[in-house]
Amino acid sequence: MTQKAVSPQTTMKLNVSNVDPSHMGSYSCQYRVQGSSGNISSNHSHSINITVVDLSIPQIHISEPTGHLTKGQSLNINCSTAPQYPGGTFKLLHSSLSGSQWLPATNHIAVFKIHAVTYSHDGNYSCQYSTQVSGRTFNSSVSRTESVTVTGEES
Repeated sequence: MTQKAVSPQTTMKLNVSNVDPSHMGSYSCQYRVQGSSGNISSNHSHSINITVVDLSIPQIHISEPTGHLTKGQSLNINCSTAPQYPGGTFKLLHSSLSGSQWLPATNHIAVFKIHAVTYSHDGNYSCQYSTQVSGRTFNSSVSRTESVTVTGEES
């Protein structure tokens, strides 16, 4: 990638928009001056490595097809993602419970188990995937939400 300065400068800024994984790689700088006696070039600068990660949005699936549960029933919430990177973790988000639960991804899936739902489990759930690439942590966008309604008394 080459960018030409329009006037004498000591600093050059290169902006790349719409970055995607094809931009990943090692980058360095070099200046070249065209003079009357030919071109004069600097040595290359130290290089930097750019990592571009585009994580798929995870999928969420509630074990009960209707999302309606009776107090005391068990509930499984499955979070999954496309197999882009090994490992990673899933975070389960709930609309009204404080804090979040994290589980490691096993074959790109995590199953959050609630053994006896209570009224506090009522609400909207979503998932987020997190993984390490080149020593840095990357987070996906949050999945669509799934609603759970808890009604009635324990069976």
